[in-house]
Amino acid sequence: MQYSRAIGDNLFPPKVLVVDEKSQHLSLVQDLLQDKFDIFTVTSSQECLDTVHGIYPDFILLDAEMSDEGKGFGFCELLKSDPTIKSIPVIFITNCNDAEHRLTGYRLGAEDILHHSVSQEELLTKIEVVLDKKDASDQLLNDVKKAQVLALNSTRDKEDIGVILEFMERSFSIDDYDELAREVISVLNRYQVGSAIKIRGISAQYNLQICPKNGGLEEELMERLRNFDRVIQFGERIIINFEYITILVRHMPLSNEKLYRRLTDHFVVLAGSANSKIQAINNAKEIEENKGQFLASISHELRTPMHGILSFARIGKKKISTASPDKLYSYFDNIEQSADRLLLLINDFLDATQLEMNKMAFHPAVDDLFQTASYAASEFKSMLAEKKITLSVHKPEFSTHAWFDSNRILQVYRNLIANAIRFTPADQNIAISFQQSSVSASHGGGVVNMISVLVEDQGCGVQEDEWQSIFNKFVQSKTKQSGSGTGLGLAICKEIVEASGGSIQVEQSQFLGACFRFTIPVQIDEVSH
Repeated sequence: MQYSRAIGDNLFPPKVLVVDEKSQHLSLVQDLLQDKFDIFTVTSSQECLDTVHGIYPDFILLDAEMSDEGKGFGFCELLKSDPTIKSIPVIFITNCNDAEHRLTGYRLGAEDILHHSVSQEELLTKIEVVLDKKDASDQLLNDVKKAQVLALNSTRDKEDIGVILEFMERSFSIDDYDELAREVISVLNRYQVGSAIKIRGISAQYNLQICPKNGGLEEELMERLRNFDRVIQFGERIIINFEYITILVRHMPLSNEKLYRRLTDHFVVLAGSANSKIQAINNAKEIEENKGQFLASISHELRTPMHGILSFARIGKKKISTASPDKLYSYFDNIEQSADRLLLLINDFLDATQLEMNKMAFHPAVDDLFQTASYAASEFKSMLAEKKITLSVHKPEFSTHAWFDSNRILQVYRNLIANAIRFTPADQNIAISFQQSSVSASHGGGVVNMISVLVEDQGCGVQEDEWQSIFNKFVQSKTKQSGSGTGLGLAICKEIVEASGGSIQVEQSQFLGACFRFTIPVQIDEVSH
């Protein structure tokens, strides 16, 4: 039995989010569903809340007996209270066969309640029923939306449509410049601009007939070229008649060599200008596309922690008089975690703005890269324990003292460690190590002694064709499961490291994951300002 979901013209396996704090249960479910679904696993409610907004799964398999407060049945109630995700089907997995226990699950909105010992055939059959029901519901919703759109379109006034069309006729978008630049290149290629114009010898008598006309022809030609310049520079809608140029170059061999040289040189300049403007237009389009993706990412990244804050605050308000202190504490704890994440995002935006305006302050001094890495690693203890990931900071035999701003390099460590944890599966390792290196001095000759810091993980890695672009602002890796983030973290890291006199790059790790390597100069007098 094989399942698939249509997205556009493509078919993809349904996405299932499995929520269970026991790794053996997660492994069992993965074995039962292998090769049939795109499986995502989490071990806590907060991680589930973040993930469900990021991937929007087709259904959720939720452990009914999660031990931490507010989870299991209680967490299902939280999911169903969020209007943006309440339509996602939830199937409970439980060890309890009590009838009242099952009724509680159904009252909370569960589609089904299955025992942990369920067979593969029964589980797949139940899932098929749930997915068919969801498909029917989604199709009905789409039909309703289409009917609303048709009803709206049918009531539009023809006069309003005429106004819209008239506006479109008058608008002048970046595509007009793009088309104009392509037309310029086509004309230049057609008349072989940039190559020497070969002038055939003509008789003295023919020269005498043509030469008196050169003055007027040259002035007319210059005027047309000035018009041509205005089209290139300002995008004015001036219709250029190239018939004159065709006659001049192909049928009127003028004896004025100076005119020909000026004509040839001018068209070479125009060709270069047109190519430069095409490149600028393409760059502008790429920046606009990246900014559009960035804005979409911001809306998602800001919405996710806000959902966490609002959802747990609403539950807390409803249960403030009945819930135990421990349960209320868990609500406040989740609110605090979401608020911390929101603060980190805002700090990223502020840092990116300061770097863009060259206003970020740096206060370098001699400090220890190993100690700074160890301090950064200690901040992630709870996150590492939750994902069962080991983070090792290997102390080298040589001194790791260097010249840098410890607060800024700590920011680089935090970004790289957070990325490594995000992409590293459970029960895997992350390693931070140090190497000595040197580079040629940018002035004065000699070499600059550097310390290289390597942050390696066992995740999915970064595709080689993204090794350069991933450090650009607003750019995120297209690697699978990378659907979160603002596209600013690595760009900020690059700016900080380069402002410190070093460099940063990504490569394949010896563990087959990603290896981010950045360098810091050892001594102050070795930094090129």
